[in-house]
This record gives sequence, structure tokens and C-alpha cells, in this order.
Amino acid sequence: MLRRVLIIVVGLAVGAGAAQAPEFIQQYTQRLGGWRDAYYADVLELDERAGNLGQTRDEYIAALRANEEPEARQEGEHWAMRVVYLDALEKAYGDLAGAAPWMRVPAFAQHYNVELARRTWKDFKPAVPATPEGAAYGGVGFLFGWLAVILAGMPYRVWQDRRRGAARKKKFDGFDPV
Repeated sequence: MLRRVLIIVVGLAVGAGAAQAPEFIQQYTQRLGGWRDAYYADVLELDERAGNLGQTRDEYIAALRANEEPEARQEGEHWAMRVVYLDALEKAYGDLAGAAPWMRVPAFAQHYNVELARRTWKDFKPAVPATPEGAAYGGVGFLFGWLAVILAGMPYRVWQDRRRGAARKKKFDGFDPV
């Protein structure tokens, strides 16, 4: 009886937690979009600077990187990394925002950013999983919780079975029914 209650309680807890995955990924995607927009604004500034000098973005960055002054070279590296990171953010955002519900977790895992996830988790607001996607995650989470309780209890059940077997053997040792 206690085992069944434990299975249900753990299953419901894991299911409720798993049902939050779509909401977390949605809030992560929103934050990712904000980071993408901030980097886009920076790269627009870069393009404006380059245009004012009659250069393309790549020419401007190359000129900074080739400069003899360490500060200019450092700024060239900074701008080059901003462009690379913007491309990565745009790809990640496009993949996450455009993913079908069953493909969001693989897209999330593929583009996972530790700092972004940490900041998202810090501000995360759980939501009622009122979507089919949330219900599916909750159901799968329930099954994982149920399975975890069963697997965690296996060593105890094996120990109990051995103990009972030893007690039965001891009870019948020396007893001859004939």
C-alpha cells in the first residue's frame, strides 16, 4: 500500500516538474531572442562605423585586427566575436522558435547555453501546463517518476526476498514430515 502511494506521489511530482519543460524552454527562447536583438544592435553599430569609413564590416574588422596598436587589435577581435556570436544566436533562436513541439527539447539541447539557462532559471515562473505539449511532458514525467520508484525499490525487494527465504529455510531445517 505504501509503495503504491509512494509511486503515485513521486510520479505526480516528477510529472509536474516535467510539465514545466515547455514553459522553461519558451522563457529561455524569449531570453535568447533578447540576447539576439542586443547583439544585432551592436552589429548594426559596427556596420554604421564601417560605412562611415567607406568599408564593409569585414574590411573594418580586418583593418582593426591588422592595426599595430594593441587596443585596436583587441577591438577588432571584440567585433569579430560579436558577429560570430550574433550568427550563433540567430541560428539557435531560429531553431528553437521554429521547432515543432516534439523537437524543442533536442533543439534546446543542441543550442544549450549555460549562462542563458542559469539566468532563465533565476527568473523562471512556472505555469500551468494547459497545453497538449505540457500534458505530454507531464505524462512522460509521471512514467519516469513511477519507474524511478520501482527501480529504487528493487534492491530492497531483493533483500526482503532473500531474508524471507532464509527464514523459511531455517524454520524447516531439521523437520522431517515423514
